[in-house]
Amino acid sequence: SSSLPPPPHYLENVLYARRWMTKFILSLTSQTDAATLENAQFQHVLKEETESLLHAFLKKEADESCSAVDMRNVSKMVTDILEGFNELSDEKLSAMKWLSPVLSTCIQTNNTSLRTSVQILLTRLTQQK
Repeated sequence: SSSLPPPPHYLENVLYARRWMTKFILSLTSQTDAATLENAQFQHVLKEETESLLHAFLKKEADESCSAVDMRNVSKMVTDILEGFNELSDEKLSAMKWLSPVLSTCIQTNNTSLRTSVQILLTRLTQQK
């Protein structure tokens, strides 16, 4: 009888799913026009998934037992999403009215490059008002 390899650990599945969701969000925001971005269901998905990713990052950052690999993986996804949002036009960014309060939760992060990305985005968002 052939022995099957063990199934992946559930955390591997979570990481894989988060990576794909990050790519999906970036793809949607970059390929969609501002009017479509304003759609309520579209906004809901963007907000929920962005909040979830940022919450996971902050939780891992606060957890001293978090492995360096886990932290690097989630930091990379947060960096990707923040850079993707920063590349959006002002018109698209202004359609994401929920973004400012979500980003504000990350302003105290210990990760300097992420904190800088958050500050740049928050500055852009406040200049639009």
